[in-house]
Amino acid sequence: MKRNFNIMILQTFLLLLFIGCSNEIDPDTLPSFDGINGDENTIYFMTTPSSNNYGYYYDEDDAVDQILAIDTISGKKIYTYEFNKHRYALLGIAHDSSFDINPYILISPFYGDRPNKLLKLDVKSGESKQLDIDFIPRCLQIVADRLWSCNLYGHYDQNKNFFTYNAKTNSSSYINIPTSILKNGMISINNNEYFCIEYTYYSSNDNSKVYNLTTKKILSDNFLTRNYNSFSFHSNKYVVAEDSTTDSNGSVYSVDSFEPNLVCTPLFTYNKKNNYISEIYEDSNYLYTIGGEKDNYEYKKNISVTKRDKQQNYDIDKTQKISGTYIEKSYFKNGYLWILNSNYTIYRVDINDLSYRIIN
Repeated sequence: MKRNFNIMILQTFLLLLFIGCSNEIDPDTLPSFDGINGDENTIYFMTTPSSNNYGYYYDEDDAVDQILAIDTISGKKIYTYEFNKHRYALLGIAHDSSFDINPYILISPFYGDRPNKLLKLDVKSGESKQLDIDFIPRCLQIVADRLWSCNLYGHYDQNKNFFTYNAKTNSSSYINIPTSILKNGMISINNNEYFCIEYTYYSSNDNSKVYNLTTKKILSDNFLTRNYNSFSFHSNKYVVAEDSTTDSNGSVYSVDSFEPNLVCTPLFTYNKKNNYISEIYEDSNYLYTIGGEKDNYEYKKNISVTKRDKQQNYDIDKTQKISGTYIEKSYFKNGYLWILNSNYTIYRVDINDLSYRIIN
């Protein structure tokens, strides 16, 4: 009887041990969700309430990082992807339906001291697929129909190796670029891809540069680099340029050529002490800028959307102010501007009259 009792105790112990082990989280398990009917009309926004602006994570148990899927036809949220911060933290998202209808995300697994993972989130199945990279990814963005990621972001002026991925061909490669900061935006002219690259503020060479990716050449001596120490490219045509060392106005140009000579047209200027421009979109008749108001160079006021008439020398047609200190992400889709502000509120702005409503 005693022997049978000991066997029962052993069996109970093994059963409890098995249950305990089965409930442990496999640190290599990738996040999975319900599948949704996402398509080219679906956009994705990331919210990360568990982190502050410097990327450090708080200890609130109710802080859950999310990705919000929005249907731009119905104007409704159709799904929320939730990432428990004790298992995964969201570090970044990249999405452009012309590149892939699926979003790409950068996560940091908390469990098991695992490195960052770069994932493709298949929205139809809800499953994640990890992209194989030779280094630990620390940033991601989509530029020139490719996904880009590097292992060191915002460091000193030295060449950086970028992982690139083409979703249409399901192929990847590595490209060396002479900086760790590759700004969003690219301008393609005569089969040459021009990027805006920038060194860090800690570098001795912190100006923005025009970089010809096709010829691997920095265009260091042209109008832009001589007159502005910061600029960015938008909508494959426009340049927003500022000289942060002076009180001069910011300027917006359209570019027709970088080489052999820079050919560009000045469109309008803005008071960079009180305003900024983050994004530029366009249709056949109007230019739409998304930016905001500043208080003596500080981002402390409203986000603003401005509509400019191309046929009237880019004069302002309408301006709309919405709440938020700065812009997290924006899209131009199906006749609307979609904006996620710093408070994680999503606005749908009608391009006709710039009226807006909040997407809940």
